[in-house]
Amino acid sequence: MYLTNEEEKILKGEYGPGLALAMELLVKLGEVFDADRLIPVKMAHWGLSGQEGDLAFAEELAEGGAKVRVSTTTNPAWDYELVNVFKPELNEHEIELVKRTYDVCEKLGVTKSFSCIPIYGIEERVKYGDHLAFSESSTPPYINSIIGARTNRESSASALAAAIIGKTPNYGLHLDENRLPNVEVEVDFEPDDFDFGMLGVYLGNLLSPKDIPLIKGLKRMPSFEALRDFGAMLNVSGTTAMYHLYGLTPEIVKLEKEGRVPDKLQRISVEKKEIDELKEKLRQKRGPINSVFMGCPHSTYAEILKVNELLGNRKVSKNVSFIICTSSYIYDRLKKEGVYDQLEKKGVSVIKDTCVDEPVFKKLEGMLGATNSYKAYYYRQRRNQELAVMPLKDVVEAAVKGRND
Repeated sequence: MYLTNEEEKILKGEYGPGLALAMELLVKLGEVFDADRLIPVKMAHWGLSGQEGDLAFAEELAEGGAKVRVSTTTNPAWDYELVNVFKPELNEHEIELVKRTYDVCEKLGVTKSFSCIPIYGIEERVKYGDHLAFSESSTPPYINSIIGARTNRESSASALAAAIIGKTPNYGLHLDENRLPNVEVEVDFEPDDFDFGMLGVYLGNLLSPKDIPLIKGLKRMPSFEALRDFGAMLNVSGTTAMYHLYGLTPEIVKLEKEGRVPDKLQRISVEKKEIDELKEKLRQKRGPINSVFMGCPHSTYAEILKVNELLGNRKVSKNVSFIICTSSYIYDRLKKEGVYDQLEKKGVSVIKDTCVDEPVFKKLEGMLGATNSYKAYYYRQRRNQELAVMPLKDVVEAAVKGRND
């Protein structure tokens, strides 16, 4: 892989050990994937989640004097204030991890956004054709597919290394030839938001890591929430970092005009009954629930308003912890507009900067919960808690009743 004189000097350590370590990772990654060179990136998103492996690498970079060169956001860990809210039985190591997370972000110059939806409003900063380095499962599909910017599905380490150098290896979805569809998916029904997320689960199980599906049959562009969930669920059940929506997403429209859509595509047909069967399978656990988890990926402002509307004058069952995870930006807006207080009185806890896959929810483990997110279902299973997956309206009803009937 070709390196400029400055890149060679960085690799040799002339700019300090932190930059040298970041460059070494990028060079090795580029060599593995036969990249010809490094290319500049406009932004990065670091999938840090308060985990030991990610922190150790980041701390070594910081100790070596490294700082990010481009705007860099980060994933949530958990808000330390939750210790007073949920009173979890945390050990010293778990508490230390979150403190180290905040500290290393400060040292590296990373924006402490702590949100897994850095795509929320990203169109104001990122344009078609821009090169980025984003980790976090739900973001690369949105960036590649909906905006037409370019990123591979980076690891936490490679995204941070790219942020520090300001460049990433030129391979994968940064190249035109690797962004063409090779699978045609015919959807024979018009999915609502929840069904579109379930379609992501369904297709993730069928597609290979190299597949880029061209999805046909949609009459309109899905909502932001549906697109967020579709991309996230593709990458929980599978590893698909890009897709095209026929006639809707910018790159496939351009490819059609240029006559560059391949003629021979593998074909998959998805019928409504197949999605309905999947929904029934994920909802089948019945009985009393002790919790509701929303916001995996983080809930939007509109989504949280919908919860408030669906509850009306009712309250969540006293036996249910109703948890909505969101970003600080949305959290602050809800507080300012009084929605936070309304929801709190109804028994809903809106929390910021936090992922459902964190130790602060230990007391909810071992019992059944409910969610509108397959990704939350996946994460909570790893923490000894089963969740019934269902549409938002049904989640709210289960929370009020205290059970999934």
